[in-house]
Amino acid sequence: MTTSQLCTVRLLNRSYEFKCPEHTVETFQLAAARLNDALLSQKKKSQNLDDYQALLLAALHLTHDLVT
Repeated sequence: MTTSQLCTVRLLNRSYEFKCPEHTVETFQLAAARLNDALLSQKKKSQNLDDYQALLLAALHLTHDLVT
């Protein structure tokens, strides 16, 4: 049986808590850090983006990197 652990991540200076399998906490936090870096980059490039728009663009860029 897999044990769950509470994992806290920060995205755009906000903390979020998720339950995830204990053995995935480190990679989950790494993924969140990469997403946060992409979000901050999008917000810096286009300062008129709201958080939702920055999230969409960051997600598209990260997904594009995965499929190419």
